Amino acid sequence: MTDEDFRRLVLAFPETTEGRHGELPTFHVRGRRFATLAWPEPGKVSIALSLEEQELLLETCPHAFERAQGGWGRRGQSHLNLKTADEATIRSVITMAWRRSAPASLARSFKG
Repeated sequence: MTDEDFRRLVLAFPETTEGRHGELPTFHVRGRRFATLAWPEPGKVSIALSLEEQELLLETCPHAFERAQGGWGRRGQSHLNLKTADEATIRSVITMAWRRSAPASLARSFKG
């Protein structure tokens, strides 16, 4: 998946907006960031997951995920490789991160 494919996919989620952190595109739901594109390098996404989600993905998709370094990684921040993950996995990961960041009422109403 390309960066542009990822952008189109993530912006289709309810109330998702694109912002910037320096020169990097970031994605937010009601002001809460849940993904940063091209970090730590082009073709990757830094994504906010729970520790349980992070562990599951590291076990089931080690070719597509890595834990972020340091304290961020110990709190669930992960890197998703868009070149090695399939679209179904990417969509699932976006859903996890989006639900984690969305207000509870919005997350409950989302059927994706």
